[in-house]
Amino acid sequence: MSRRLAISVILPFQDAAQTIAGQLRALARQDWPAGSELIAVDAGSRDGSWDIVAAHSAQLPRVRILRAQLPAGQARGLAHACNAGVDAATGNALCFCSAEDEVGTGWLAGMARALAEHALVSGPLEYTHLNEAWLVAACNHGHWRQSHGLMRDELGLPPHLPFALGCNLGMHRHVYEAAGPFDRLAASAWDADFCWRAQLRGIPLQYINDLQVHHRLHHRQRLKFQLARHAGRDRMYLLGRYSNTPQSRYHLTREFLALIPYFAKGLKLFLMKSLDIRRGKGAWVLWCGGAGFRLGYLETQLRQRFRPAATAAATTTGR
Repeated sequence: MSRRLAISVILPFQDAAQTIAGQLRALARQDWPAGSELIAVDAGSRDGSWDIVAAHSAQLPRVRILRAQLPAGQARGLAHACNAGVDAATGNALCFCSAEDEVGTGWLAGMARALAEHALVSGPLEYTHLNEAWLVAACNHGHWRQSHGLMRDELGLPPHLPFALGCNLGMHRHVYEAAGPFDRLAASAWDADFCWRAQLRGIPLQYINDLQVHHRLHHRQRLKFQLARHAGRDRMYLLGRYSNTPQSRYHLTREFLALIPYFAKGLKLFLMKSLDIRRGKGAWVLWCGGAGFRLGYLETQLRQRFRPAATAAATTTGR
């Protein structure tokens, strides 16, 4: 691509005081191309995250900190913060990272090289640097989601396309404009939804090995369950967008029956965790995430099946 890329790195954050300093230090160690900037967007923090970003701003080139605004009573979320960051950005290339992770050495220079050849890119997630050994062991010793390739929908549902997490995503601005803004109503699946929309418009998603990000996993079982439950609800929300086939009663029954062996496995892992047997602790945390996802997915199916037809209209993208 002949046109010079000006990169805007967009860092959304919300109540990330425990982790965001590490990401800011990692960004400060990057080689920033001329004309680059960092847009840090507060999605409604109440823990002093804003002050931490401000304290690190002198170590970074061209930093702007802003608050994502929405009418009172509406949840902002990271998707809306990313949209606000894009609106404020001046670059023609957009790179997204997370306040919970740390970009790897050479990540930004790798993004510049990758975006010189491709319009939409992502790269590996690395799990050993920021997570405890017992949790890494449960994640197949770090050979896990997006560590060696793009993500795939675990349920095998439409649109049957790969995707990448928003903590490691780069694109040309015209890709964002073509695919439309991130959907804040898909609070935990906005990145997958965007990748799918872009690919359905003929824009391929490329996996580049140079773009490594050290990814932090949630290790508290209750938080893992709650976040995954929201993810399950969002996956059902997106199914309504990408599938014209309603979920049959047979499919719903099959999903409920599949919970029986899954919860039996959970009982086994709980006992292993309690007795400190092998990898029981980490496997139990991951099981809680899987259980939350399945419950969120199923409860949304039930709600949609029994709600009045007038309220079951197709959803539209929300900024």
